[in-house]
Amino acid sequence: MPDQSSLITVNNALDDLVGTGANGLATPYVTPQQIAQPFTFIEGSAYSPFSLNRIALSYGYMTYGLVQTLIDAPVDDAFKGGIQIDSNELAPEDLMELYEAMTEWNDIEAIKATAKWARLYGGAGLIIATDDNPMAKIDIERIKKGSLLKFIAADRWQLTLNAALINTQFPYADDEGPEYYQYGPIRLNKTHVIPFLGREAPSFIRQRLQGWGMSELERCMREINCYIKFQNLLYELVDEAKIDVYKIEQFNTQLATAEGTALIQLRMQLANAIKNYKNAIVMDTEDDYNQKQISFGGLADIMEEFRINLAASLKIPLNKLFGQSATGFSSGEDSQENYNSMIESDVREKCRPLIREVLRARMMQVFGFIPKFNFRFEPLRMLNGVEEEAVKTSEQNRALALFDRDIVTGKELTNILRKSELISIETEVGDGEREPMPRMGAGVGADAATGSVGMGKDGKDPSNRNPPKEKQNGMERLRRLIDRRTAK
Repeated sequence: MPDQSSLITVNNALDDLVGTGANGLATPYVTPQQIAQPFTFIEGSAYSPFSLNRIALSYGYMTYGLVQTLIDAPVDDAFKGGIQIDSNELAPEDLMELYEAMTEWNDIEAIKATAKWARLYGGAGLIIATDDNPMAKIDIERIKKGSLLKFIAADRWQLTLNAALINTQFPYADDEGPEYYQYGPIRLNKTHVIPFLGREAPSFIRQRLQGWGMSELERCMREINCYIKFQNLLYELVDEAKIDVYKIEQFNTQLATAEGTALIQLRMQLANAIKNYKNAIVMDTEDDYNQKQISFGGLADIMEEFRINLAASLKIPLNKLFGQSATGFSSGEDSQENYNSMIESDVREKCRPLIREVLRARMMQVFGFIPKFNFRFEPLRMLNGVEEEAVKTSEQNRALALFDRDIVTGKELTNILRKSELISIETEVGDGEREPMPRMGAGVGADAATGSVGMGKDGKDPSNRNPPKEKQNGMERLRRLIDRRTAK
């Protein structure tokens, strides 16, 4: 018979632990977590920047194609088609010489590598290598024509600073920060390095990153972990999708001796060999055999959800990330436009200062001076054959309309067509040997596309008016050309 006092003590202790409500029911003191409370958000946040783990970032980039796609694809797409340089002070031949020099020294590839390492590690730098003293300040406008000039991409871990950046902000002004970088055994003045930061971090985290930016992997680590975890699960399920089950009489008894264990192993080896060769099983009448297979129903839907979450986190559409074509009524253009907007804002805008400095330095090395110039990227949207031909036809009509209205000469027209890649050969008009023949009906008052003549504001035919003395219309040029050939 148990002691009643002890039972009463236990009951009282349970009441004190659980508590009793007004209706006499037990109500626990530990209330469920409210959805408006930040505890789940706090517990799921990372408190150690992954950008500081150089080894994990390096081997992850080497191992996972998904990481390489996240880092490389936006940069490669941003520079697809290269860049176009425009300058009124440079002839087409000069621009071609500049392009050839940039191709010979891999300038664009160095810029792309700098942008990729900045996305992976949170920061990088483009080193300006010349034949001057690397410890001395470099002035781009003093680079000599024909001198050595090469650009080297280096990530933030290759550029060791001579002072901690905890109390300073990067990049530095001329009178702030360290005076040099340590690139291996070479000490570089800070003017020899063009810094390129990754995604900007909050001020509290920026101090831990020593003024550099964040890796692109910081914002999508949870989604990448979920995807990799699910891939590992599928690998294990496929490996165990089919299991053979043998029921052997007195199996446990035979395992008690070494001879019995060896006989069972030999028996299984023979059975599996015959099954693989003859697709048959030979066994004793007292034994039994069956197969168990794992069902994969529903896994495809789960994988699709993981892919969608991953693509949303990476800001890369599914058809770009996994090579998956658009399904349903969607053509995928909306996703592609969002991706193009991300490239314009996150990649191209950040690369513009870097490209401008590279062009200024290369122009000094090729021409000995820096002309006024602009540059632009090629459009991200790819046109099909019909759309591309329509664009070329429109460009050609606009150029011919300028010539028909005496705004440009034949040689200038040829330069316009060559820049638009509408012609690629040397012509007599381009060399200035003769003027091109205008289209019939084209001249003052002629329509730019069709060459038809419209009526002026006063209701009279503009072609009947006398053209200005400083400019001849198209028909007058044609008359001069005919007279010149007749005289010959």
